[in-house]
Amino acid sequence: MPMLRDDTPDFREAFSLFDDRGDDKISKHLFGEVVRALGLNPTEGQIKSTTQNLKTDRISFEEFLPLYDSLAKKKDNSMSEEELIE
Repeated sequence: MPMLRDDTPDFREAFSLFDDRGDDKISKHLFGEVVRALGLNPTEGQIKSTTQNLKTDRISFEEFLPLYDSLAKKKDNSMSEEELIE
């Protein structure tokens, strides 16, 4: 059984805005736009490395969440701009 998240309704709403076919999936090339709409700011390289092993060109919501989480963890592990200045 998948873990329930407090932010799932907001994520689903943002995800559905990018679902241009109504099939509950987004195009792989829109992944970066969706995660940016949800507050992350990954580089194009991070987006590419996160999505490069996907076997299809469409990403379901269930596939999206772990991909988002992997980018969020990378963000948490990177230094902030303020830390770099110090």
